[in-house]
Amino acid sequence: MEIPDEDDPLVLKSKKRKAEKQASKAKKSKIEVTEKCEIIAAPAAQVARPAVVDFEPRSYQLEVLEKVLKENTIVFLETGAGKTHIAAMLFNKLADRLSMPEEKRIGVFLTPTVALADQQANVISSSTRLKVGIYHGGQMDTWDVRKWSEEIDSHQVLVMTAQVLFNSLQLSAIRMEMIEVLIFDECHRAQNNHPYASVMKTYYHTSTSKLKPRIFGMTGSLVATKVSTCEDGKLCKEMRDLESLLDSKIYTITSRAELEEKVPTPFYRNLYYDKAHHCFKELRRCLTDLLDKYQQSSCVGTCQLSDENKKRSKFSNLYNAITSCLLDLGLWSAVLAVEVLLKIDPEGTKPSVENEDKNDEQRFLKEAYNILKSFVPGDSVSSISSPEDAKKAVNSGLITSKVKALLKILVRYRNVEPFRCMIFVERVVVTQVLARLLSTFKAIDFCRTGYIVGVTADGNTTKHVETVKAFKSGELNVLICTSVAEEGLDVQSCNCVVRFDICRTLRSFIQSRGRGRKRDATYMFLLERGNLEQESLLMELVNSEELMRAEALSRMSKTIEITPLIDADLDFFYTTSGACISTDGAVSFIYRYCSQLPGDRFYNPKPEIEVTKCESDNEELFSCTITFPPNAPLHVLTGLPKRNKQLAKKVACLEACRQLDALGALGERHPPEVREEKMASEGPGLGSTKLKELFPSIKSTTYQRQWITTSTDIVLHIYALIFHPEENGSTYTNFGLLFDAALDDDVGNIEVNLYLTKNRAVKAKLSSAGQRRVDSVQLAAAKAYQEIMFNGAFSRLVFREDKNDRTLATCLLSSTEKANELWSETYLLLPILDGSCDIDWNIVTRCADAAKLLPSLCSELNKTEVCMERPDTGLIYTASGPVSPGALQDAVVLTVHTGKLFSIVEVLEDLGAQSTFKENEESEPCTYEEFYLRKHGRLLRYQTQPFLRVKPTHAVHNHLHEPDRKNKQKPAAIVKNFVEIPPELCLVLGARSSMIRSLYLVPSFMYRFTAYIISSELRTKFTKHFPCAHASKILEARTSLRCQDGFSYEGLELLGDSVLKYAVTRKLYLLHSTMHEGELSDRRSHAICNSTLRKLAVAQDLPMYVRDEPFYPSCWVGAGMYRQRSRKCCCRLDNLVTKESSKPRPTDATYYVGKTCGQGHRWMCSKTTSDALEALIGAYAVGGGFDGALEFMKALQVDVDFDSGLIAASQHRPVPLDAVQFHMPALLSLEKELCYTFQNKALLLEAITHASTPDTVFCYQRLEFIGDAVLDFLVTRHLFTSHPGLSPGLLSDLRSASVNNDCLARVAVKHRLHSYLRHGSAELRAKITSFLDVLDRDPECSVMFGFKALSGPKALADIVESVAGAILVDSGFDFEKLWVVLKRLLSPFVTPATLSFHPVREFHELCSYKSWEFEWVQSSSGATAEILLKAGEQRFTEVSSIKNKKDARKDVAEKLLTMLKDLGHRHPRWDSLAQEEDGVPSHENALELKGMQDEQMRPRSGANEQTICNMEITNFSGQEVSEQLPLQIDVTEEQMTCNLTITDCSGQDASEKIDITEKNTRNVETTDYSGQVEHNQAHTSSKCFVPIRNLDVDLESLTAVRTEMTNCAIALLQDFCSQRKLGSPKFEAKERRGVAQGRWFSFTVSVEIPGEGFLEQVSCFMANKERAMGDAAKKMLQLLSSFASSS
Repeated sequence: MEIPDEDDPLVLKSKKRKAEKQASKAKKSKIEVTEKCEIIAAPAAQVARPAVVDFEPRSYQLEVLEKVLKENTIVFLETGAGKTHIAAMLFNKLADRLSMPEEKRIGVFLTPTVALADQQANVISSSTRLKVGIYHGGQMDTWDVRKWSEEIDSHQVLVMTAQVLFNSLQLSAIRMEMIEVLIFDECHRAQNNHPYASVMKTYYHTSTSKLKPRIFGMTGSLVATKVSTCEDGKLCKEMRDLESLLDSKIYTITSRAELEEKVPTPFYRNLYYDKAHHCFKELRRCLTDLLDKYQQSSCVGTCQLSDENKKRSKFSNLYNAITSCLLDLGLWSAVLAVEVLLKIDPEGTKPSVENEDKNDEQRFLKEAYNILKSFVPGDSVSSISSPEDAKKAVNSGLITSKVKALLKILVRYRNVEPFRCMIFVERVVVTQVLARLLSTFKAIDFCRTGYIVGVTADGNTTKHVETVKAFKSGELNVLICTSVAEEGLDVQSCNCVVRFDICRTLRSFIQSRGRGRKRDATYMFLLERGNLEQESLLMELVNSEELMRAEALSRMSKTIEITPLIDADLDFFYTTSGACISTDGAVSFIYRYCSQLPGDRFYNPKPEIEVTKCESDNEELFSCTITFPPNAPLHVLTGLPKRNKQLAKKVACLEACRQLDALGALGERHPPEVREEKMASEGPGLGSTKLKELFPSIKSTTYQRQWITTSTDIVLHIYALIFHPEENGSTYTNFGLLFDAALDDDVGNIEVNLYLTKNRAVKAKLSSAGQRRVDSVQLAAAKAYQEIMFNGAFSRLVFREDKNDRTLATCLLSSTEKANELWSETYLLLPILDGSCDIDWNIVTRCADAAKLLPSLCSELNKTEVCMERPDTGLIYTASGPVSPGALQDAVVLTVHTGKLFSIVEVLEDLGAQSTFKENEESEPCTYEEFYLRKHGRLLRYQTQPFLRVKPTHAVHNHLHEPDRKNKQKPAAIVKNFVEIPPELCLVLGARSSMIRSLYLVPSFMYRFTAYIISSELRTKFTKHFPCAHASKILEARTSLRCQDGFSYEGLELLGDSVLKYAVTRKLYLLHSTMHEGELSDRRSHAICNSTLRKLAVAQDLPMYVRDEPFYPSCWVGAGMYRQRSRKCCCRLDNLVTKESSKPRPTDATYYVGKTCGQGHRWMCSKTTSDALEALIGAYAVGGGFDGALEFMKALQVDVDFDSGLIAASQHRPVPLDAVQFHMPALLSLEKELCYTFQNKALLLEAITHASTPDTVFCYQRLEFIGDAVLDFLVTRHLFTSHPGLSPGLLSDLRSASVNNDCLARVAVKHRLHSYLRHGSAELRAKITSFLDVLDRDPECSVMFGFKALSGPKALADIVESVAGAILVDSGFDFEKLWVVLKRLLSPFVTPATLSFHPVREFHELCSYKSWEFEWVQSSSGATAEILLKAGEQRFTEVSSIKNKKDARKDVAEKLLTMLKDLGHRHPRWDSLAQEEDGVPSHENALELKGMQDEQMRPRSGANEQTICNMEITNFSGQEVSEQLPLQIDVTEEQMTCNLTITDCSGQDASEKIDITEKNTRNVETTDYSGQVEHNQAHTSSKCFVPIRNLDVDLESLTAVRTEMTNCAIALLQDFCSQRKLGSPKFEAKERRGVAQGRWFSFTVSVEIPGEGFLEQVSCFMANKERAMGDAAKKMLQLLSSFASSS
């Protein structure tokens, strides 16, 4: 049917004035429907007038405010009348009450939607001076009482959605008596189960407090439903119920003159459209057949899915959505509806149905899509630009007349600015379909269309808010929305409101009309021509509004008593934490509780609630049964019978809350936040690198004893300090280090490498030399010697109070005040005789004598004696007396005028006191006599005596830093500094220059030795009864990278972290047997987080022991030494963190990290303390195994201790026996795969059960929790012992690559664990199938590590961890038994050679290492990623056009890395691996952990190109092991060493006698998985037995061997050749490709056939030598097998 042109708005411009005139003549009291003009005229009094923007309160607003201040009130005013401003004025009136410090009171403003909360909060915030907070969304569901208290304390008005208030009241975070005023926006929603009603019924009406809040309700519609003229009784009842529920009286203004002037009212208009004449019978039949097909097969192939009816309902809902769009909007809209449901981006590529099917619903939609597309004609709706085009589209069925009518409305506004239009529809899917459809019409290309739906419909709150903002700003001018936008959305420029679907309730009619805020706005209805039902409904809504206003005025004139609302069915209880849960909130509470249980993308935990009818004679009753997810502590609960279904459901959920609370599952928060339980921290940033804290430092107690002041004989322990230079050329004096008590063996016997210039080094060895008795005279002499030597070499012995007066000098030894400071540390370092450990008392005594002379010699200035000639005796007169010139050679002297040590180089016979001396180039020449008199106040007595050329002592250096030997540079020429001094000012000490040389090394050695001492004291403090950690490891554990010592705690921290994680996990798993994995993980996270560890460390004073600064030699102070340099202490002691005041205090003071002040205070990162604690745990794990680490953690008060009886209890998991028996065949088969027999099969069943499995009461999540921790610990231990030379960063990368989800997923597939997984998810099954297909197509990807590995479903990794957890629990937590199984499962382990780095990361680190600059630039050529690299003078640019940005960046990085490698630039981490082309570290350097032994790595290839081959075959069948021998063969050029490992998983005897040929040795190791290992040695013999029988069978099965097992072929080839008396196979590296870090190998194997010649086979290129050899051997075996068969 064609639409008459006279009714077509596209050609109606000339009739606009006529229509307006007819509208102005309409009667005031009635609405006249005129089809020709299609206008509903508003009453004359409601004609819209220009709105006055006036923020001054209007008179009716003041009238309402006065009423609200007197009593609880429900205000009924039109939308736009300024009800929110009345609320703001009310808050201002109550500002004093809301600001009382002694009693906290708050104002609460409730809104029904998120958009309203944001909008109303802005109005209140701009109209008051109060602090306003906004609260909505699911985030608040996880807040606890503490978080709510913080919000309440910091705000005075809380604007929130009703559900948020209900939840906070349920939690008891907010109480009714705290609320001063409670405002309900759109309060007509307070009915039935709306949160408005629940708040009032549950917490307001049941409150016994006198401090109930003031209630203020605001609405534009007192009732929600339509009310006809004859149903005024119903209208009265609804108003009465609203008053009772809100405990308020309805109030509206009586004089409406001002209101009608201020508030504009839109024009009413109707636009009629023709009834659709396309019924699409054939298309609907096809869609119906498709629906029947999927509903009938909804359970076929998905028998594990839980609910067939829900599946069928989903298909019906999809069908209804498509058909409704088809009939209401047209064929093209139905196509768009499928695209919307498939979530196809309209701005992306053309919709495609070749995408991977995710589930049955998507397959249904894609088939429907194909059906719809087959019915679409060739014409496109995008070409509609004229009335004729619209008619054609309607006639072809692409669009309907209803869509064409909407198009007519929008075309009218082409030239209207500003233009805002809101279109209201009923269905959510129609909003998106209509938005897409309108955007395709050329006729309305000026329309910028958006849509909004409820937050629950799309779950995107942010998108909702952004769309509203865009509509207000004009970025969008057409907004298609559901009823969610009917209330409160304030867009002042909105001039058109269209009801695409007619409203069904009076609330929708009034509220949607109120969206038209602009003057002359139009309120349009699309009505089907001839549909009397729609016209009647519209008239009824208009009349109902008049009745409602009349009834409100009537109730105001009467005295009506409000009856409090009593709900007889309301029940509630208080949890142990004080929360209040009622019947109204119990259902949502249970759903929230279950939704926050652990789940994954394949399983969304939720309760299954089923209400059934009960058998009853008297009345109809219903009972509710709740089935909880398998990881909940409750499984099934049935509630009491009730009279209706809804009440039965509420009562059952409330009872479930009671039982959960009794089980302790609700914890301290309600509703529980089990995923992200945020434990209270001790301060902001605690345990982080951002927080810097002031800590004291520890002093060694070994040095603090008072024996040095004794006046009696004393027995001291002496430790010989011997210096061993690497090169012969320099001699050193050895020392004896004396203490009054013995040192620990690992401290008293240490070696320290000291590094000198010119790439020289000296090794200082300390060893115990017994005890020595020292009398009081010797002790005094020793003290004097040490004071002379230490101060003379490193400090000074002569002080001048006035630096300008060189003549006033004081000797340190004569100053009692300064002498008391010398011995703050007590030890003696005395010279010992060469070849023995006896003290050289001769030197000590002579130094002591010099010490006695020094004070008097320092004071003997300007002597009056006459200068004299030196007697002709051949002696030289020194301050100590006459000495022969020969005795002065290489002697050490102490000058009395400076107090410094010098070593004599030579005697200068031609230089004396009268010789000319020039101090510098600018000074005037003078004699030495004049210089010493002027400079030092010394008159030289011996004028003719020769001077001495001496070498002064230089500044102390740090000899602990090893120079970079890789980049050796020729050392700069050292200028030797000599001076000339007169002998009479020198005290000869009897020592040689070798002592000075040794003294230079003392500060560095003593610094390191002191660190050992303090490490030993730390060990004694915590582990007096089990000193299992070596002092060197403790030293390493308390040393940070900032110390620059060549070692740090990072490696031990990695190990300690895994040990701590496992210990805490084990405790939590055993202690909380009913707690689910999510809460266990939260508790573990809190127990091992940096904040907790820092708190434990501070409580035990551990920060005092942490070394966090490099060695500053100039600040070193030895025993008997004056502190020459000291950093002044400027620290505020109130910032000092100790165990008495462990909380950090914020400070604005300037601090320097890594520098200790003179009082021992230093600033450190808060995280450093927690890292050091983990490293100490690792140190104890290295020295004492897991038990030693566990004892240390107990000493630190780490909560890891538990009752040992819990282990036995955990081994007996209560599981229904019928379930175990039903799956027994699969369990037995899986045990053979694992090579482990379970004592409790229920644990294995639990380990393979996914949470999606229907009708189960358990799942693998708890076992995965414990399995993850133990797997992490065991793999870390393995890597730590196997790769001791690698950096901690690379070790961390290896661990991540070994236990990441992708790697473990391949392990599951490799050992067929995926085939035993029990689950009920079709999506998971599809993912696993897809993963297996990829592995089958590319077997090599199953052994790839690092970023290149294919991502597998997480459930596959989970099952490996859960199986590991099951074995651990079943074995009584014997992780060594578990490791036997895991070694086989995880082999081959990732090595540095097989580890791949992400290209972007490798590129960034390479640039950082090379100090290159790079920049990701915005490409001008349209490329996705472009980078500019500046490498010195070179510039490189690479681009990538891959669509995905991450993949594009990876592509660019790969290209650049390849180019840079060709230029010789490679990642710095590969430098340490270049010499290890096979990636296996040296056996000699392998680290052994006591009590944590792991298999040692095999020897590295040496100079003879030793080739290492492995073979491992496991007997699962129980046959004789002699037919299946696991072999490990080491092949060299000269001999063959064959290490046989025979593994019998069946428990049978695996021993077998094996003889081999001469010059060969075979070590046989038999393992029976009982923990016992037997070793046999088969010696050489001339006999030759074939060790593997049925060789032909093995050859046939060899082709099925996986790629990673090809090394079996090497052993088989050896036996084949030996059996056939052939020549031994010879392997030769044929070719290598790539650089060291990415090298690929190919091997050639040759076998000599007697009388025939040689056979040769070449392997493929592989990244591992071993596998390349195995591939060559496999090919040779196949060739020999065919050769033998033909023979």
